[in-house]
Amino acid sequence: MRTDDNANEAEVKSVTSRCEAEALVRVYEARGHKQSYWILDVPSLRPH
Repeated sequence: MRTDDNANEAEVKSVTSRCEAEALVRVYEARGHKQSYWILDVPSLRPH
């Protein structure tokens, strides 16, 4: 997820692992823009 400098929130990308999500956050934040990025955990829809 991303929040821009106007407080708008948007999904950036959907991934299947937390490791991949954390790597993307690091890449996006390294760009130095005003946006902030975070990971939103979504419960799995798979039967348990």
